[in-house]
Amino acid sequence: MPFCIKKSFPKPITEIKTIAFIVPCGSPKIYRKWNAIWDTGATNTFISETAVTYLGLSEITFKEVEGASGVFSTPGFYVDIYLEGDYLLSKQTVFQYKPSSGGMWDIIIGMDIINLGNFSLIHGETESYFSFDVF
Repeated sequence: MPFCIKKSFPKPITEIKTIAFIVPCGSPKIYRKWNAIWDTGATNTFISETAVTYLGLSEITFKEVEGASGVFSTPGFYVDIYLEGDYLLSKQTVFQYKPSSGGMWDIIIGMDIINLGNFSLIHGETESYFSFDVF
């Protein structure tokens, strides 16, 4: 089933921000919007400790990851993710991160999800245009 997110942002753009919903696998959609950022430098998708606690997720694995704060071990979870526009990504493995103080992102959408579709960022004279298509 084709799906597309299209957004425009005032130029210059330094972050691609959208919203998403995260639920435990197979659960009904919980109508809490989570702030998401698309990060082509992240190999995996991450969710905040706040989201893990709110959703009552149970860990299924652990992984060593390297980030700005060094190498650390973090738990992984199965979740269903609804991207902006209600596109469902079923049974995605995501990992927990602890945002630095003042962290604004509950979801960091990494290359594991970005690679599922066509990711595009185009800079015009006055706006930047982002799209993500899945066919």
